Amino acid sequence: MIRIFKIHFFIVIAFLLFSANIVAQNTFSFPLNKGWKLRNVKQSSWMNVPVPGCVQTELIKRKMIPSPLWGNDEKACAWVDNESWEYANYFDVPSSMMGQKSISIIFEGIDTYAKVYLNGICIGDVNNMHRTWNFDVKNYLRRYDNLLSVTFTGVQKYADSLAAKDNIVLPTDSRAYVRKAAYQFGWDFSPKVLTMGIYKSVYIKSGDIAVSPYPVYSIIQPLAQFDEKKFQFSINGKPIFIKGINMVPPSILLPTSNRYYDSIISQCKQANINMIRIWGGGVYPPDYFYTLCDENNIMVWQDFMFANLLLPHDENLKTNLLREVEDAVRKLRHHPCIVLWCGNNEIDEGWHNWGWQKKYTNEQCASIWQDYLQFYTIEIPNIIKVWDDARPYIASSPKIGWGKPESMEVGDSHYWGVWWGKEPITNYWTKVPRFMSEYGMQAMPDIHTVHQFCDAKQMNFSDSNFTNHQKNSEGFSTISHYLQDYPMHRDSLGYIYFTQMMQRDALQTAIMAHRSAFPYCNGTMPWQLNDVWPAISWSIIDFFGRPKSSYYAIKNLYDKNALTLGKFIAQNDTNILDTNIYRYALSICEPTIEMYNMETTFSVMDFYGEVVYKTDKIDWIKGEGGNYYTTSFFDKANFDSYNWGMSYLLIEIKNKDGMDIQQLFYFTKPKNLKLQPTFYDVQWLNDTTFQIGTLNFAKDVFLYCKNGDVVFSENYFDLLPTKEKIITVHGFNKKTDSLQVYSQIDMSNE
Repeated sequence: MIRIFKIHFFIVIAFLLFSANIVAQNTFSFPLNKGWKLRNVKQSSWMNVPVPGCVQTELIKRKMIPSPLWGNDEKACAWVDNESWEYANYFDVPSSMMGQKSISIIFEGIDTYAKVYLNGICIGDVNNMHRTWNFDVKNYLRRYDNLLSVTFTGVQKYADSLAAKDNIVLPTDSRAYVRKAAYQFGWDFSPKVLTMGIYKSVYIKSGDIAVSPYPVYSIIQPLAQFDEKKFQFSINGKPIFIKGINMVPPSILLPTSNRYYDSIISQCKQANINMIRIWGGGVYPPDYFYTLCDENNIMVWQDFMFANLLLPHDENLKTNLLREVEDAVRKLRHHPCIVLWCGNNEIDEGWHNWGWQKKYTNEQCASIWQDYLQFYTIEIPNIIKVWDDARPYIASSPKIGWGKPESMEVGDSHYWGVWWGKEPITNYWTKVPRFMSEYGMQAMPDIHTVHQFCDAKQMNFSDSNFTNHQKNSEGFSTISHYLQDYPMHRDSLGYIYFTQMMQRDALQTAIMAHRSAFPYCNGTMPWQLNDVWPAISWSIIDFFGRPKSSYYAIKNLYDKNALTLGKFIAQNDTNILDTNIYRYALSICEPTIEMYNMETTFSVMDFYGEVVYKTDKIDWIKGEGGNYYTTSFFDKANFDSYNWGMSYLLIEIKNKDGMDIQQLFYFTKPKNLKLQPTFYDVQWLNDTTFQIGTLNFAKDVFLYCKNGDVVFSENYFDLLPTKEKIITVHGFNKKTDSLQVYSQIDMSNE
């Protein structure tokens, strides 16, 4: 390679002792993250770039390509994957390191196909972005002017060429042949952007004996124990209900700064989330993410990076995959937050329920399935037994596909009858499994986020700058299907508002059904926490960190003392469904006080604030495990004389110490509610706090500010005429910002 530039990079610091699985005296390491340059191999000019980083991000900075986050511009970035790119860095090493018997250069993440050179000699071929790459460089290293370079080639052509050579055509596309994050090839929530680059840290390491990049650890007990038969997690022997969420990668462009993880984990903590599932179609988050989960007592369900794709039968690939799995286990096993390893996402379900087998002969089916069982039920668990025998493992999620009745009785379930099956939201009452690990409903992101991917005038269904950000081919039609139960929106802000109400109501119904069925149902995990780009998707927090209505609902439903209205009770580990659609049971989950100290009032109120019916004759029954109470079933049929289009059920629980729990429930579709216009009274208490009241009952009060950085402590809440609410606000400037207040009636044109 022709020498283009020269940067001396000499670290004059005390070397840090680096732990290894084989502890060695005089073992040192220092980073090689600084001093990198990047070029297209067809060109002679270089760009100074950071590492970790990726090619596309650097090209966007220099306006050489548009941002794929805007409109249709992802298509204008596709050419990058057709080119070859070179990273290069000059560095020196101290004389004390040169005398060591072993010297390695370690790349924690290379995305994805690359050749690594040191001083003009190829020291390795890289073909897996999920692995740590360790290269022995003792024989190639110089004291000064070492040139380390990495030359990348695009992944799509390589994947297509491998697929074309295979004798068996896989039921999914060519991404199955390469070890790159599957979501970057496009998913129903993600655009196609095939990044490349050195997306994790690089360092050089030396020692007197062979060293490993993996930390030393004694057996780390996870935060929780797991009973696979019941699909139940326990802490200190006590069963707990999992208040979880599914997480996708933070961006289509990798890597992401630690600030992102600080923010998202903070939001999870505030929402009372106690488990995050890392979905298998993305990437392994950085170590920093797991450290934050450790510190915040948030458990992690960790998928290996296999999702929705049958793997080709290839021994070289199999070796690569097993090294990848070992890498992941050895890197992450010292984090107590990890409580479960999972082999894959939905591959078992795809094989049995999605028609994949129809493409093959009986003999081919037998061979493919045997390969699957060998890898996921024998080889992966064998690796875990060697390196992390403290944690449990399941082969696939879900255990059984949602179309089969037994999926509600065994293992975890991905119930997508609501949304994909367009079944009514009320089906969540009758589709309650042992553990619900995926379900969801789409909603629009915040209007400020919409305006960050298209102009305001482009927000219509005839403009592809807007519609391109809905990656589910039936997404808009499915949203329209469920919006039939809601009032007609008045404008684009109203459309956003009602989609968020729809998502909120769906997740709220499901979570109430799941929580009230504990300990038959042991956990709930909506799909999905976050977005990889500004999208119309299932997320509860959009790409720019703005919470949707469902985030606030989950925050309340995951809290201690959460009130749920359900149709399930649990007795002797058996779920008993009351099939009478008019009968309900009220539960209080994780109460912080014994219920005999509480006063419960059960009221039917009309929208004018009048009491239609009231009783305090509520019998609470202590549930199994003592971490929830439930009432006996009450019969709504007794209230058929009331006009539920003008009424709601109000539950109030109080005790002598001042605890006040309040929850409203409705028994008709939102479009049938005869809400009354009202006046909102806002009184500022100080620069960051205001009190809001209403003249008449207001449903789903929405606080809005044109400043998209303003964050409210609560939003999308019901407001009673006699109950003011205190709201804290961040980022609001009273001199320049104005607060607007809406509720459901204001967003409707009816």
